[in-house]
Amino acid sequence: METTIGDMTLIVHNSTSCQMIFTKHNLLFSLGLIFAYSLCAQSLNQDTEGFSTVVIPSANLNFDISSNIANFAYYTNLNKNGKRALVSDPNKVNIFGVELKGKEKNGIANILSGGDLAIGASAKTLIGIEHLVEENNFKIADDYQNKLKRISELEKLIWEKQNNVFFLIDSLLKTQAIDSTVHRLALQLIDNPIPEIIKEKIKPLQDSYMEQIPGSKKQKAIEAILNFFSIQYFNQLSTRRKLWQEIDDLKDQKWIPIIHRLFLRGGVASSSFTYDTGNLASSSEDRFEIISFNGWDLELAYNLQRKNRNIYGFSIQAAFKDNLDELGSSDYTFTQLDTTIENGQLSTATTIKAINGDYQTFNRYSLNFDYIKVIPIRRKIGETPDLFLTFTSYLRHHIYSGSKNLNNNTVIGLGLNAFSSKKQELMGGLFVQSNDLFGNLANQDYAFGKRVRVGLIAKYSFSGINLNGNDN
Repeated sequence: METTIGDMTLIVHNSTSCQMIFTKHNLLFSLGLIFAYSLCAQSLNQDTEGFSTVVIPSANLNFDISSNIANFAYYTNLNKNGKRALVSDPNKVNIFGVELKGKEKNGIANILSGGDLAIGASAKTLIGIEHLVEENNFKIADDYQNKLKRISELEKLIWEKQNNVFFLIDSLLKTQAIDSTVHRLALQLIDNPIPEIIKEKIKPLQDSYMEQIPGSKKQKAIEAILNFFSIQYFNQLSTRRKLWQEIDDLKDQKWIPIIHRLFLRGGVASSSFTYDTGNLASSSEDRFEIISFNGWDLELAYNLQRKNRNIYGFSIQAAFKDNLDELGSSDYTFTQLDTTIENGQLSTATTIKAINGDYQTFNRYSLNFDYIKVIPIRRKIGETPDLFLTFTSYLRHHIYSGSKNLNNNTVIGLGLNAFSSKKQELMGGLFVQSNDLFGNLANQDYAFGKRVRVGLIAKYSFSGINLNGNDN
Protein backbone atom coordinates (compact mmCIF):
# COMPACT_ATOMS: atom_id res chain seq x y z
CA MET A 1 0.00 0.00 0.00
CA GLU A 2 1.34 3.46 -0.94
CA THR A 3 0.52 6.77 0.78
CA THR A 4 1.90 10.24 0.04
CA ILE A 5 3.10 12.33 2.99
CA GLY A 6 4.30 15.72 1.84
CA ASP A 7 6.90 15.12 -0.86
CA MET A 8 7.56 11.51 0.20
CA THR A 9 5.93 8.24 -0.78
CA LEU A 10 5.07 5.86 2.12
CA ILE A 11 5.00 2.13 1.33
CA VAL A 12 3.42 -0.06 4.05
CA HIS A 13 4.16 -3.77 4.54
CA ASN A 14 1.72 -5.30 7.04
CA SER A 15 2.64 -8.07 9.46
CA THR A 16 1.19 -9.60 12.58
CA SER A 17 2.88 -9.31 15.94
CA CYS A 18 4.47 -12.10 17.91
CA GLN A 19 3.53 -15.04 15.68
CA MET A 20 7.00 -16.48 14.98
CA ILE A 21 8.25 -19.68 16.55
CA PHE A 22 11.30 -19.51 18.81
CA THR A 23 14.69 -20.06 17.23
CA LYS A 24 16.19 -22.18 19.98
CA HIS A 25 19.85 -21.36 19.40
CA ASN A 26 19.22 -17.61 19.18
CA LEU A 27 17.04 -17.74 22.27
CA LEU A 28 19.64 -19.56 24.34
CA PHE A 29 22.32 -17.15 23.14
CA SER A 30 20.22 -14.16 24.17
CA LEU A 31 19.64 -15.61 27.64
CA GLY A 32 23.23 -16.74 28.17
CA LEU A 33 24.19 -13.78 30.34
CA ILE A 34 21.28 -14.45 32.67
CA PHE A 35 22.12 -18.16 32.97
CA ALA A 36 25.58 -17.17 34.19
CA TYR A 37 23.90 -15.80 37.30
CA SER A 38 21.66 -18.88 37.71
CA LEU A 39 18.48 -16.89 37.17
CA CYS A 40 16.56 -19.75 35.63
CA ALA A 41 12.91 -20.81 35.93
CA GLN A 42 10.48 -23.40 36.98
CA SER A 43 6.83 -23.76 37.30
CA LEU A 44 4.84 -26.95 37.41
CA ASN A 45 2.23 -25.22 35.29
CA GLN A 46 1.72 -21.92 33.54
CA ASP A 47 -0.91 -20.13 31.48
CA THR A 48 -0.51 -18.36 28.14
CA GLU A 49 1.03 -15.36 29.91
CA GLY A 50 3.68 -17.60 31.50
CA PHE A 51 2.07 -17.08 34.92
CA SER A 52 1.47 -19.46 37.83
CA THR A 53 0.59 -18.89 41.48
CA VAL A 54 2.59 -21.99 42.54
CA VAL A 55 6.22 -21.52 43.61
CA ILE A 56 8.61 -24.49 43.97
CA PRO A 57 12.37 -24.22 44.79
CA SER A 58 14.09 -24.98 41.49
CA ALA A 59 16.14 -23.74 38.57
CA ASN A 60 14.49 -24.50 35.24
CA LEU A 61 13.60 -22.82 31.95
CA ASN A 62 10.19 -22.92 30.25
CA PHE A 63 9.43 -22.20 26.59
CA ASP A 64 5.81 -21.63 25.63
CA ILE A 65 6.13 -22.36 21.91
CA SER A 66 2.54 -21.40 21.08
CA SER A 67 2.69 -17.95 22.72
CA ASN A 68 6.41 -17.39 22.05
CA ILE A 69 7.25 -16.73 25.71
CA ALA A 70 10.39 -17.71 27.61
CA ASN A 71 9.66 -17.73 31.33
CA PHE A 72 12.26 -18.46 33.98
CA ALA A 73 12.83 -17.80 37.69
CA TYR A 74 15.07 -18.78 40.54
CA TYR A 75 13.46 -19.68 43.87
CA THR A 76 15.36 -20.76 46.97
CA ASN A 77 15.03 -21.04 50.74
CA LEU A 78 17.12 -18.82 53.00
CA ASN A 79 18.19 -19.41 56.58
CA LYS A 80 18.24 -16.76 59.30
CA ASN A 81 21.64 -15.44 58.16
CA GLY A 82 20.35 -14.79 54.67
CA LYS A 83 22.38 -17.63 53.19
CA ARG A 84 20.97 -20.38 51.01
CA ALA A 85 19.51 -23.07 53.28
CA LEU A 86 21.28 -26.33 52.41
CA VAL A 87 19.88 -27.89 55.59
CA SER A 88 17.15 -25.56 56.71
CA ASP A 89 15.05 -25.15 59.83
CA PRO A 90 12.58 -28.06 59.92
CA ASN A 91 9.71 -25.71 60.68
CA LYS A 92 10.10 -22.29 59.06
CA VAL A 93 12.36 -20.63 56.47
CA ASN A 94 12.38 -17.49 54.37
CA ILE A 95 12.02 -17.79 50.61
CA PHE A 96 13.44 -15.56 47.92
CA GLY A 97 13.09 -15.55 44.16
CA VAL A 98 13.85 -13.73 40.95
CA GLU A 99 11.60 -14.20 37.93
CA LEU A 100 12.18 -13.05 34.35
CA LYS A 101 10.07 -13.32 31.22
CA GLY A 102 10.88 -12.55 27.60
CA LYS A 103 8.61 -12.20 24.58
CA GLU A 104 9.81 -13.40 21.18
CA LYS A 105 10.84 -10.72 18.70
CA ASN A 106 12.41 -11.60 15.35
CA GLY A 107 13.07 -15.14 16.51
CA ILE A 108 14.77 -14.11 19.77
CA ALA A 109 13.29 -13.65 23.24
CA ASN A 110 15.13 -10.62 24.62
CA ILE A 111 15.18 -9.65 28.27
CA LEU A 112 17.47 -6.63 28.14
CA SER A 113 17.97 -4.08 25.36
CA GLY A 114 20.42 -1.20 25.74
CA GLY A 115 20.52 -1.64 29.51
CA ASP A 116 16.72 -1.52 29.85
CA LEU A 117 14.01 -4.15 29.76
CA ALA A 118 13.16 -5.14 26.19
CA ILE A 119 9.67 -4.81 24.72
CA GLY A 120 7.41 -7.50 26.15
CA ALA A 121 9.87 -8.38 28.93
CA SER A 122 9.26 -8.26 32.66
CA ALA A 123 11.27 -8.76 35.84
CA LYS A 124 9.93 -9.72 39.26
CA THR A 125 11.24 -10.44 42.73
CA LEU A 126 9.64 -12.55 45.43
CA ILE A 127 9.95 -12.62 49.21
CA GLY A 128 7.99 -14.74 51.66
CA ILE A 129 7.97 -17.39 54.34
CA GLU A 130 7.55 -21.15 54.20
CA HIS A 131 6.25 -23.22 57.11
CA LEU A 132 6.38 -27.01 57.28
CA VAL A 133 4.07 -28.96 59.60
CA GLU A 134 3.49 -32.70 59.86
CA GLU A 135 0.05 -34.11 60.49
CA ASN A 136 -0.34 -37.54 62.10
CA ASN A 137 -2.14 -39.98 59.83
CA PHE A 138 -3.91 -42.07 62.48
CA LYS A 139 -5.27 -44.61 60.02
CA ILE A 140 -1.79 -45.30 58.69
CA ALA A 141 -0.39 -45.37 62.22
CA ASP A 142 -2.82 -48.13 63.24
CA ASP A 143 -1.98 -50.13 60.11
CA TYR A 144 1.71 -49.64 60.85
CA GLN A 145 1.36 -51.04 64.38
CA ASN A 146 -0.75 -53.98 63.19
CA LYS A 147 1.90 -54.95 60.65
CA LEU A 148 4.63 -54.73 63.28
CA LYS A 149 2.59 -57.05 65.50
CA ARG A 150 2.08 -59.48 62.60
CA ILE A 151 5.82 -59.50 61.90
CA SER A 152 6.54 -60.27 65.54
CA GLU A 153 4.18 -63.25 65.38
CA LEU A 154 5.78 -64.43 62.14
CA GLU A 155 9.25 -64.19 63.62
CA LYS A 156 8.15 -66.55 66.37
CA LEU A 157 6.54 -68.99 63.91
CA ILE A 158 9.58 -68.92 61.63
CA TRP A 159 11.89 -69.66 64.53
CA GLU A 160 9.69 -72.53 65.66
CA LYS A 161 9.35 -73.88 62.13
CA GLN A 162 13.07 -73.75 61.57
CA ASN A 163 13.74 -75.64 64.78
CA ASN A 164 11.04 -78.20 63.97
CA VAL A 165 12.47 -78.86 60.50
CA PHE A 166 15.98 -79.41 61.75
CA PHE A 167 14.80 -81.45 64.74
CA LEU A 168 12.68 -83.73 62.54
CA ILE A 169 15.43 -84.28 60.00
CA ASP A 170 17.96 -84.92 62.74
CA SER A 171 15.56 -87.38 64.40
CA LEU A 172 14.84 -89.19 61.13
CA LEU A 173 18.49 -89.46 60.24
CA LYS A 174 19.51 -90.68 63.67
CA THR A 175 16.72 -93.19 64.28
CA GLN A 176 16.09 -94.19 60.69
CA ALA A 177 12.43 -94.45 61.76
CA ILE A 178 10.01 -93.56 58.96
CA ASP A 179 6.52 -94.99 59.27
CA SER A 180 4.41 -95.85 56.25
CA THR A 181 2.11 -92.78 56.49
CA VAL A 182 4.99 -90.33 56.48
CA HIS A 183 6.64 -92.40 53.77
CA ARG A 184 3.62 -92.11 51.46
CA LEU A 185 3.36 -88.36 52.09
CA ALA A 186 7.05 -87.96 51.36
CA LEU A 187 6.82 -89.85 48.09
CA GLN A 188 4.08 -87.45 46.89
CA LEU A 189 6.41 -84.49 47.46
CA ILE A 190 9.52 -85.90 45.83
CA ASP A 191 9.18 -83.73 42.70
CA ASN A 192 9.31 -80.44 44.64
CA PRO A 193 12.81 -78.90 44.82
CA ILE A 194 14.44 -78.31 48.19
CA PRO A 195 15.41 -74.65 48.79
CA GLU A 196 19.15 -74.17 48.64
CA ILE A 197 19.33 -72.39 51.98
CA ILE A 198 17.87 -75.44 53.75
CA LYS A 199 20.21 -77.78 51.91
CA GLU A 200 23.17 -75.74 53.04
CA LYS A 201 22.08 -75.72 56.67
CA ILE A 202 21.40 -79.47 57.00
CA LYS A 203 23.98 -80.76 54.51
CA PRO A 204 26.69 -81.53 57.09
CA LEU A 205 24.12 -83.37 59.22
CA GLN A 206 22.66 -85.19 56.23
CA ASP A 207 26.03 -86.24 54.87
CA SER A 208 27.11 -87.75 58.17
CA TYR A 209 24.09 -90.08 58.38
CA MET A 210 23.00 -90.65 54.79
CA GLU A 211 25.53 -93.42 54.20
CA GLN A 212 24.08 -95.36 57.14
CA ILE A 213 20.56 -95.44 55.64
CA PRO A 214 19.93 -98.34 53.26
CA GLY A 215 17.55 -97.98 50.32
CA SER A 216 17.00 -95.18 47.85
CA LYS A 217 13.33 -94.79 48.84
CA LYS A 218 14.24 -93.78 52.37
CA GLN A 219 16.72 -91.21 51.08
CA LYS A 220 14.08 -89.73 48.77
CA ALA A 221 11.55 -89.75 51.59
CA ILE A 222 13.88 -87.74 53.81
CA GLU A 223 14.41 -85.18 51.06
CA ALA A 224 10.67 -84.95 50.44
CA ILE A 225 9.85 -84.46 54.12
CA LEU A 226 12.51 -81.79 54.33
CA ASN A 227 10.99 -80.09 51.30
CA PHE A 228 7.48 -80.23 52.76
CA PHE A 229 8.49 -78.33 55.86
CA SER A 230 10.86 -75.96 54.08
CA ILE A 231 8.09 -74.78 51.74
CA GLN A 232 6.08 -73.65 54.76
CA TYR A 233 9.20 -72.11 56.21
CA PHE A 234 9.97 -70.09 53.10
CA ASN A 235 6.37 -69.00 52.63
CA GLN A 236 6.59 -67.43 56.05
CA LEU A 237 9.92 -65.83 55.19
CA SER A 238 8.37 -64.38 52.04
CA THR A 239 5.41 -63.01 54.01
CA ARG A 240 7.79 -61.40 56.46
CA ARG A 241 9.76 -59.71 53.67
CA LYS A 242 6.54 -58.41 52.13
CA LEU A 243 5.38 -57.01 55.47
CA TRP A 244 8.69 -55.23 56.00
CA GLN A 245 8.34 -53.69 52.53
CA GLU A 246 4.86 -52.48 53.38
CA ILE A 247 6.11 -51.05 56.66
CA ASP A 248 8.84 -49.13 54.83
CA ASP A 249 6.16 -47.61 52.60
CA LEU A 250 4.00 -46.80 55.61
CA LYS A 251 6.85 -44.95 57.32
CA ASP A 252 6.53 -42.22 54.70
CA GLN A 253 2.78 -42.07 55.22
CA LYS A 254 2.64 -42.03 59.04
CA TRP A 255 3.20 -38.28 59.00
CA ILE A 256 1.64 -36.13 56.29
CA PRO A 257 3.96 -33.22 55.36
CA ILE A 258 2.06 -29.98 54.78
CA ILE A 259 3.90 -26.93 53.46
CA HIS A 260 2.45 -23.43 53.73
CA ARG A 261 3.98 -20.67 51.60
CA LEU A 262 2.98 -17.03 51.89
CA PHE A 263 4.77 -14.60 49.62
CA LEU A 264 4.68 -11.19 48.01
CA ARG A 265 5.73 -10.97 44.38
CA GLY A 266 6.11 -7.80 42.37
CA GLY A 267 7.91 -6.40 39.38
CA VAL A 268 8.04 -4.10 36.40
CA ALA A 269 7.43 -4.39 32.68
CA SER A 270 8.45 -1.73 30.20
CA SER A 271 8.23 -1.02 26.50
CA SER A 272 9.24 1.75 24.14
CA PHE A 273 8.13 1.66 20.52
CA THR A 274 7.13 3.63 17.45
CA TYR A 275 3.36 3.95 17.08
CA ASP A 276 1.40 4.72 13.93
CA THR A 277 -1.30 7.21 14.92
CA GLY A 278 -3.13 6.58 11.65
CA ASN A 279 -3.96 10.25 11.10
CA LEU A 280 -3.62 11.96 7.71
CA ALA A 281 -0.54 13.92 8.65
CA SER A 282 1.57 15.88 6.19
CA SER A 283 4.87 14.78 7.76
CA SER A 284 6.30 11.63 9.26
CA GLU A 285 6.83 13.43 12.59
CA ASP A 286 3.09 13.99 12.88
CA ARG A 287 2.16 10.51 11.64
CA PHE A 288 4.36 8.57 14.09
CA GLU A 289 5.14 9.00 17.76
CA ILE A 290 7.42 7.29 20.26
CA ILE A 291 5.50 5.75 23.16
CA SER A 292 7.22 4.66 26.38
CA PHE A 293 5.31 2.49 28.83
CA ASN A 294 6.29 1.50 32.37
CA GLY A 295 4.00 -1.08 33.88
CA TRP A 296 4.00 -2.76 37.26
CA ASP A 297 2.63 -5.87 38.93
CA LEU A 298 2.01 -6.70 42.60
CA GLU A 299 0.70 -10.01 43.92
CA LEU A 300 -0.04 -11.52 47.34
CA ALA A 301 -0.10 -15.32 47.13
CA TYR A 302 -0.52 -18.41 49.29
CA ASN A 303 0.49 -22.00 48.45
CA LEU A 304 -0.68 -25.15 50.23
CA GLN A 305 1.33 -28.27 49.44
CA ARG A 306 -0.02 -31.50 50.93
CA LYS A 307 1.87 -34.83 50.92
CA ASN A 308 4.01 -33.52 48.03
CA ARG A 309 1.21 -34.73 45.76
CA ASN A 310 -1.46 -32.01 45.90
CA ILE A 311 -0.54 -28.35 45.51
CA TYR A 312 -2.95 -25.42 45.70
CA GLY A 313 -2.13 -21.83 44.80
CA PHE A 314 -4.24 -18.72 45.50
CA SER A 315 -3.41 -15.07 44.83
CA ILE A 316 -4.82 -11.58 44.45
CA GLN A 317 -3.05 -9.40 41.95
CA ALA A 318 -3.03 -5.80 40.74
CA ALA A 319 -1.23 -4.66 37.60
CA PHE A 320 -0.84 -1.67 35.33
CA LYS A 321 -0.66 -3.07 31.80
CA ASP A 322 -0.99 -2.27 28.12
CA ASN A 323 -2.35 -4.22 25.16
CA LEU A 324 0.85 -4.15 23.09
CA ASP A 325 0.94 -7.95 22.74
CA GLU A 326 -2.43 -7.91 21.00
CA LEU A 327 -1.53 -5.32 18.35
CA GLY A 328 -0.01 -5.78 14.92
CA SER A 329 2.99 -4.07 13.38
CA SER A 330 3.91 -2.80 9.92
CA ASP A 331 7.09 -1.91 8.08
CA TYR A 332 6.95 1.59 6.58
CA THR A 333 9.31 2.62 3.78
CA PHE A 334 9.68 6.36 3.03
CA THR A 335 10.89 7.12 -0.51
CA GLN A 336 11.98 10.64 -1.56
CA LEU A 337 12.82 11.58 -5.18
CA ASP A 338 15.55 14.01 -6.17
CA THR A 339 14.53 15.55 -9.54
CA THR A 340 17.59 17.76 -9.93
CA ILE A 341 19.46 15.03 -11.77
CA GLU A 342 19.13 15.73 -15.52
CA ASN A 343 19.65 12.21 -16.85
CA GLY A 344 17.38 10.38 -14.39
CA GLN A 345 15.84 10.33 -10.94
CA LEU A 346 17.62 9.74 -7.65
CA SER A 347 15.61 8.31 -4.75
CA THR A 348 16.39 7.74 -1.09
CA ALA A 349 14.45 5.36 1.18
CA THR A 350 14.06 5.01 4.95
CA THR A 351 12.32 2.05 6.59
CA ILE A 352 10.86 1.99 10.10
CA LYS A 353 8.75 -0.54 12.01
CA ALA A 354 5.71 0.76 13.87
CA ILE A 355 2.87 -0.65 15.96
CA ASN A 356 -0.63 -0.07 14.66
CA GLY A 357 -4.07 -0.57 16.16
CA ASP A 358 -5.98 0.77 19.15
CA TYR A 359 -3.24 1.05 21.79
CA GLN A 360 -4.41 1.52 25.38
CA THR A 361 -3.24 1.20 28.96
CA PHE A 362 -5.36 0.03 31.88
CA ASN A 363 -5.39 -1.38 35.39
CA ARG A 364 -6.17 -5.06 35.82
CA TYR A 365 -7.16 -6.73 39.10
CA SER A 366 -7.07 -10.53 39.20
CA LEU A 367 -8.14 -13.42 41.38
CA ASN A 368 -6.03 -16.49 40.57
CA PHE A 369 -6.28 -20.16 41.51
CA ASP A 370 -4.10 -23.15 40.55
CA TYR A 371 -4.38 -26.83 41.44
CA ILE A 372 -1.66 -29.38 40.66
CA LYS A 373 -1.86 -33.15 41.13
CA VAL A 374 1.59 -34.78 41.13
CA ILE A 375 1.85 -38.47 40.15
CA PRO A 376 5.17 -40.40 40.28
CA ILE A 377 5.56 -42.58 37.18
CA ARG A 378 9.07 -43.96 37.58
CA ARG A 379 10.27 -45.44 40.83
CA LYS A 380 12.81 -48.09 41.75
CA ILE A 381 12.23 -50.21 44.85
CA GLY A 382 13.65 -48.47 47.89
CA GLU A 383 14.36 -45.24 45.99
CA THR A 384 12.62 -41.88 45.73
CA PRO A 385 10.68 -41.34 42.47
CA ASP A 386 12.58 -39.24 39.92
CA LEU A 387 10.02 -38.79 37.14
CA PHE A 388 6.55 -37.27 37.60
CA LEU A 389 3.42 -36.30 35.73
CA THR A 390 1.33 -33.32 36.80
CA PHE A 391 -2.33 -32.79 36.01
CA THR A 392 -3.03 -29.09 36.38
CA SER A 393 -6.00 -26.76 36.32
CA TYR A 394 -6.14 -23.01 36.78
CA LEU A 395 -8.64 -20.18 36.94
CA ARG A 396 -8.08 -16.46 36.40
CA HIS A 397 -10.78 -13.82 36.88
CA HIS A 398 -9.76 -10.41 35.53
CA ILE A 399 -11.38 -7.08 36.40
CA TYR A 400 -10.42 -4.13 34.16
CA SER A 401 -10.34 -0.45 35.04
CA GLY A 402 -9.52 2.39 32.67
CA SER A 403 -10.00 0.36 29.50
CA LYS A 404 -12.24 1.67 26.75
CA ASN A 405 -13.57 -1.69 25.60
CA LEU A 406 -12.38 -4.54 27.84
CA ASN A 407 -15.04 -6.21 29.95
CA ASN A 408 -14.28 -8.35 32.97
CA ASN A 409 -13.55 -11.91 31.89
CA THR A 410 -12.71 -15.36 33.27
CA VAL A 411 -9.92 -17.62 32.02
CA ILE A 412 -9.79 -21.37 32.69
CA GLY A 413 -7.20 -23.92 31.64
CA LEU A 414 -6.13 -27.56 31.93
CA GLY A 415 -2.63 -28.94 31.48
CA LEU A 416 -0.48 -32.06 31.53
CA ASN A 417 3.23 -31.71 32.31
CA ALA A 418 6.19 -33.99 32.94
CA PHE A 419 9.14 -33.05 35.14
CA SER A 420 12.13 -34.71 36.72
CA SER A 421 13.87 -34.38 40.07
CA LYS A 422 17.20 -34.96 38.31
CA LYS A 423 19.49 -32.28 36.93
CA GLN A 424 19.80 -31.42 33.24
CA GLU A 425 16.63 -33.10 32.07
CA LEU A 426 14.54 -32.05 29.07
CA MET A 427 10.82 -32.34 29.78
CA GLY A 428 7.63 -30.89 28.35
CA GLY A 429 3.91 -30.45 28.59
CA LEU A 430 0.78 -29.10 26.96
CA PHE A 431 -2.29 -27.13 27.99
CA VAL A 432 -5.62 -25.95 26.65
CA GLN A 433 -7.01 -22.60 27.77
CA SER A 434 -10.24 -20.69 27.29
CA ASN A 435 -9.47 -16.97 27.34
CA ASP A 436 -13.10 -15.95 27.80
CA LEU A 437 -15.09 -18.62 29.62
CA PHE A 438 -18.43 -16.78 29.72
CA GLY A 439 -18.17 -14.96 26.39
CA ASN A 440 -17.99 -11.43 27.84
CA LEU A 441 -15.67 -10.33 25.04
CA ALA A 442 -17.34 -12.24 22.21
CA ASN A 443 -19.33 -9.35 20.67
CA GLN A 444 -16.63 -6.72 20.89
CA ASP A 445 -14.65 -5.35 17.97
CA TYR A 446 -11.51 -5.75 20.03
CA ALA A 447 -10.49 -9.42 20.11
CA PHE A 448 -8.46 -10.19 23.21
CA GLY A 449 -6.57 -13.11 21.69
CA LYS A 450 -8.13 -16.31 20.49
CA ARG A 451 -11.10 -17.64 22.44
CA VAL A 452 -9.48 -21.05 22.96
CA ARG A 453 -5.76 -21.72 22.77
CA VAL A 454 -3.74 -24.93 22.87
CA GLY A 455 -0.17 -24.53 24.09
CA LEU A 456 3.01 -26.58 24.02
CA ILE A 457 5.62 -26.15 26.76
CA ALA A 458 9.26 -27.25 26.60
CA LYS A 459 11.13 -27.40 29.92
CA TYR A 460 14.84 -27.73 30.60
CA SER A 461 15.85 -28.55 34.15
CA PHE A 462 19.13 -27.15 35.46
CA SER A 463 18.81 -28.22 39.10
CA GLY A 464 15.81 -30.54 39.07
CA ILE A 465 12.61 -29.78 40.89
CA ASN A 466 12.34 -30.32 44.65
CA LEU A 467 8.91 -31.05 46.13
CA ASN A 468 10.23 -31.40 49.68
CA GLY A 469 10.20 -27.69 50.30
CA ASN A 470 12.75 -27.01 53.01
CA ASP A 471 15.01 -29.83 51.91
CA ASN A 472 16.48 -27.61 49.29
